[in-house]
Amino acid sequence: MIILLKFINTNKNKNILDNSIIFAFEIQSNQNKKLEIMSSKRLLLGTLAGFFGYFAAGGLLYTVVFKELLASTNPGMTSVQTEPNMVALVLGNLASAFLLAYIFEKWAGIRNPVTGAVSGALIGALIAFGYDSMIHGTTNLMTWQGVLVDVVVFAICSAIAGALTAFGLGYKRV
Repeated sequence: MIILLKFINTNKNKNILDNSIIFAFEIQSNQNKKLEIMSSKRLLLGTLAGFFGYFAAGGLLYTVVFKELLASTNPGMTSVQTEPNMVALVLGNLASAFLLAYIFEKWAGIRNPVTGAVSGALIGALIAFGYDSMIHGTTNLMTWQGVLVDVVVFAICSAIAGALTAFGLGYKRV
């Protein structure tokens, strides 16, 4: 903005057309700032909706529905399991939700809950498979069967979070 003001001030002898082009550029710049602020609000709403999905689905699926299956396919995990650290869980779920919201909003333009669920499941499955494979390759905590079970469970969580994220991003969009 300062460079533009100097350009306008140092070119007083230029014709009116040059100044009108600069003025139009300034208006466009201000409109982009408004769009950026609205995009940030949508990104926040999508992240919060996705966080709720990850937190609720993860709590239900990991600690109730698939608890026994995960324990039986990953026998090494039982020896290192402790009381949940809620701060770490909240931060991890927020980071995962922000990743989906950012991809959906900035790169893919996903605002439909069905598309969000499918995309969320795919992204979640790929992330879980990559991470779990590395854990399996470097520790005795997981088995291949445990990797696959965790990938399915995290894909389900990510599908739920993806649907909510897309809904949040598309909510009252004109």
